[in-house]
Amino acid sequence: MHRILTALLCFAMGLNIASAKRIADTNSDVLHVGSFNVWGDKQRNNVIKKGNAPQLRSWANGRDAVAQMIVDANWDIFGVQEACPTVRKELPQLVKRNGGRYKWWFALPGEYDPAKPSKHLANGIVYRKSRFKMLDTDISWISDTPTRSSYNKGDKIHKRVIGSALMRDKRTGKLFIFTATHGPLRCADSAENAQIIIDRIRLFNKDQLPTILVGDMNAQPHSAFSARLRTAFDDTQDIATRKSEVRGTVNGSRPLEGVPGPRCIDYIYVGSADGSHSVSEHNVFINRYEIGGKMFYPSDHCPIGAHITFK
Repeated sequence: MHRILTALLCFAMGLNIASAKRIADTNSDVLHVGSFNVWGDKQRNNVIKKGNAPQLRSWANGRDAVAQMIVDANWDIFGVQEACPTVRKELPQLVKRNGGRYKWWFALPGEYDPAKPSKHLANGIVYRKSRFKMLDTDISWISDTPTRSSYNKGDKIHKRVIGSALMRDKRTGKLFIFTATHGPLRCADSAENAQIIIDRIRLFNKDQLPTILVGDMNAQPHSAFSARLRTAFDDTQDIATRKSEVRGTVNGSRPLEGVPGPRCIDYIYVGSADGSHSVSEHNVFINRYEIGGKMFYPSDHCPIGAHITFK
């Protein structure tokens, strides 16, 4: 019954993955872009220890569902957040085993410390190796010293890294910038932090190429942080021709019967110097998978996707 209800709900909301695959496959210019906070190993365990999630939500139990979600979504290129050492080691192999043919690059927030490996949450840029070539990369930080590994002055939980890459689409020959980041948690409503992201991308993007920015921004649409980002980029949710009725991306840590709540903190932004970009579709994926005999979202965030074309 759970499977039937979930399938019907996905269909009603216009979120079926088959539709996303069809659009991505029939237009060679379309970039099927995604963003997914996969919920790192230690982050899951902390919630479980506090009694706010069942043991079934551990990474060991949920990693196969995370990998299958990525394969089912069929993105061409996507960003990953909360890629702790365990995730970085296991997820690429799990996705490959399930049929996903991707290349993975991780923007590490600092020097690796074996004594504190869980502190190092990286952002990943993952792309279909048959379609794209990564030509250059850049790593910076959302802090007062963005050129060196450092904490944000208002958030000492994790070093908030900005990972950018210069990409070439082998299919069309077009160049673009792809950036993945994870916004500060305790001062997310800061326009200053958003401006750091904008400035770092502009410094890397010397040729003013089209740009895609994805990530868990830890900021809702009405925040000063989001408003500042919208001065430089378009939110694909806002400009998409077709969009899912679901906007919220935070689903919580327990099995849920309904759709995510209203909190939207995950985004795909797009920008181009001459405004020559379009977005045909934006989706919040609410697919759930069976884990230990119960239906769960693979992560505490629902992944998102957008179909972007640079004209």
